Amino acid sequence: MKVLVAYSWDDDISQRRYARMKEIASRAGYDFEQCFAVPQPRIVPTPDLVNKMISSAVDQFHPDVLLIHTGAAYHRAPDAFSEAVRQIHRKYPDLRLGFEHQPEVQLADLSVFERTEEMASIERTFF
Repeated sequence: MKVLVAYSWDDDISQRRYARMKEIASRAGYDFEQCFAVPQPRIVPTPDLVNKMISSAVDQFHPDVLLIHTGAAYHRAPDAFSEAVRQIHRKYPDLRLGFEHQPEVQLADLSVFERTEEMASIERTFF
């Protein structure tokens, strides 16, 4: 199963995390790739930008599952991020969506996310 995780932006932390996540994913039987919601930390997420960044990665990697990391980019603009996820869901209706669960995260539209035990297991693997 191919899993794409959308993190906030590319930086030193994301590069170190990438190698670790590739190994974890491989041991769990997943083909892992990462993408980013915005190109760099100085840029505030907008629905169009997040949609463009993630859609580009979806078009290149063709994942079965897209996981949304609810990190810094999400916290900067939660409404914009939620709208981008809705747009992505409309564009790729067969793409299974999951997210990083955090107590303080209130996603505007949880209906776009799959709530199954299998998805919960995938989310636990990556988050």
